[in-house]
Amino acid sequence: MSDCEKIALHYSDKCDKLQVQIEQLQAELSIFKEEARKQWLVSEKYREALEKLARLGNGKEYGNSDGNIIAQQALKGSAE
Repeated sequence: MSDCEKIALHYSDKCDKLQVQIEQLQAELSIFKEEARKQWLVSEKYREALEKLARLGNGKEYGNSDGNIIAQQALKGSAE
């Protein structure tokens, strides 16, 4: 085997290993993206519930009861 062929084989092997690593990382990234999407959906449900509590008893406007204010403060904290 010539030096050129040895070098080509060496880099071909490294390329194959890198491709496997890339595929593994892509699979992990896909899992993380799905988990982030699920977490976002849950947090959106919580935000919607807080919005309802912030307005409870006041139609479309924010209220001034203790519960309304607690919900409003939680919404402000989640926006920061």
